[in-house]
Amino acid sequence: MMMFNRSWILFAALGLLSGISSEAAVSPDFQKVAVPFMEKFCYECHGGKKTKADLDLKQIKDDKNILQDHKQWRGILHQVNTGEMPPEKQILRPSATEIAAFNQTVENSFTRAEAKLPLDPGRVTSRRLNRTEYNNTVRDLLTVDYNPAENFPADDIGYGFDNIGDVLSMSPVHLERYLDAAEGIAARAVYLEFHPNRPHAPQLRCFWNQVDTARKMESGR
Repeated sequence: MMMFNRSWILFAALGLLSGISSEAAVSPDFQKVAVPFMEKFCYECHGGKKTKADLDLKQIKDDKNILQDHKQWRGILHQVNTGEMPPEKQILRPSATEIAAFNQTVENSFTRAEAKLPLDPGRVTSRRLNRTEYNNTVRDLLTVDYNPAENFPADDIGYGFDNIGDVLSMSPVHLERYLDAAEGIAARAVYLEFHPNRPHAPQLRCFWNQVDTARKMESGR
């Protein structure tokens, strides 16, 4: 029984210490540095009775809303660092060390808050199909088994891959070849639609060669 009680006491103590440690790890120095700084140098004009520019810094007790008030805080840092605030007429002015500590504390608060935000993978780049993907797509969608991308320009390669959206370019030559390929694909698809009992391969190849020849002659006019 005594061992059971000691175990629970130990676990409770460890849990309490763990909670304190975790809280200390995420608690900013904002209340120890930033709030006293504002109380000392800013409340005279922006604290309670006086709220110049509708800015009441006395209401800020912690940094939990620092990201929501990002623009306001950037303005405060700018004015403090340029010497606009406190105004020159104010006798009590912060030293360079105090300003540096204030800056660092606020920046640390930004960093901690941003680290808790959900990860943003960014925007996926729209890209064209490379030659292999184009051929496979035509084959799978239209059951037209040939190589429509054989005359396409070589695909750009980045980091050893030819399917990276940021690398694959689209040139006027690509557009011309896409149009040519589309005509050939359409002709083959129509032929197969109206000839469900497909002839032997040599006959198909002969027909497709005739289509290609006629298309090239038409485009050369």
